[in-house]
Amino acid sequence: MPLVPSRRLVLLALGPLLFGLAMIADQSLLLPMLAADGALLALALLDALLARGRKIVIEREPPNVLSVGRPTRYGCASARTRGGGWR
Repeated sequence: MPLVPSRRLVLLALGPLLFGLAMIADQSLLLPMLAADGALLALALLDALLARGRKIVIEREPPNVLSVGRPTRYGCASARTRGGGWR
């Protein structure tokens, strides 16, 4: 199962990117950039480890017939969720 990064993680990746762009003007920013890269990598790995063990199943059951041209009542489909346990 592929892991998709959250918007928060992508926004956090802008920090090391800005350090990299600033290195064009000032070469002394190499160590802070590498530290920010390492911290971001550690956060991403921790997030992936915490997220991979959860299993969530969502099942949707539509009615047998969905008519074209007729309005569908709200709540005509039912959904069940199971989860919360570890794999």
